[in-house]
Amino acid sequence: MSNSDAQKRHMRPLAVVLFVICLIYTLGLFTFFHACGPKEDGTFMTCHWAEMALRGTALVMLIQSAFILSHEILSVSACGHEALASRFPDLSAAGAVLVPPAVFSAVLPGNVIPLCMMESMRCRSIMRPYTLLSNLLIILIAAAALKQKKH
Repeated sequence: MSNSDAQKRHMRPLAVVLFVICLIYTLGLFTFFHACGPKEDGTFMTCHWAEMALRGTALVMLIQSAFILSHEILSVSACGHEALASRFPDLSAAGAVLVPPAVFSAVLPGNVIPLCMMESMRCRSIMRPYTLLSNLLIILIAAAALKQKKH
């Protein structure tokens, strides 16, 4: 890679956007956008287990997006250094690793793990729409990252 190529190389903004969206999604599940609380006897409804599974997949997506972002940062910082730059090839399909867990997270609540019966319950009125919208956004941004070329 010549110095002129190294100067042209810069970080793709979608790597940052993917990380931020995954971070917001994960934090949301741990804070406001959670499922129903425990019943009066202290036991949990099945929607609680859907929330736990969503938290797990959200953490996986957050870690994957952190790896994508760190790869972008390291590949940009290695520009101009032939030995280092060759270790960080262009990962134009890096966002694709987020698609399977995002699809799984989108269909998990209410399909894989049942939610409460009443539409007014927190799991159906808050957690499920948040999960669907967040994962749809992650899938769309990951698809856009696939089409984005690194300069």
